[in-house]
Amino acid sequence: MASYLAVVCLYGTAIAQQPTPTKDVGSTLFHSCQQTIRILDSDSQEQSTASDYCIGYFEGMGDVLQFYGSTGLCIKDARVGTIIRVYVAYMQKNPKLLDDLKIFGVIEAMKDSYSCSAKPVP
Repeated sequence: MASYLAVVCLYGTAIAQQPTPTKDVGSTLFHSCQQTIRILDSDSQEQSTASDYCIGYFEGMGDVLQFYGSTGLCIKDARVGTIIRVYVAYMQKNPKLLDDLKIFGVIEAMKDSYSCSAKPVP
């Protein structure tokens, strides 16, 4: 039994030390969303895979929040473009989250601006 526990502990330690895949870190989503904002602000009809990634990520998040209902976030009437801008602004103020899993930065940005007790974003 003790050797089984030791193996489980070693395995858990090895997993914890594995680097986070690049596509799952906050910097990947952040840079994609920065590009999305540049495209939204330009007059061109340019599109990119990076922009599609950011928009798709936040549209999916919105779908999940609608499906599961109240999560402490009052985000129902927010547009995807606005949510992306809120996320990018939050990450610029909190760059330490760029190396964490992307969901951590997203959650913190949404709690900061869209918690049901926070003032609504104009």
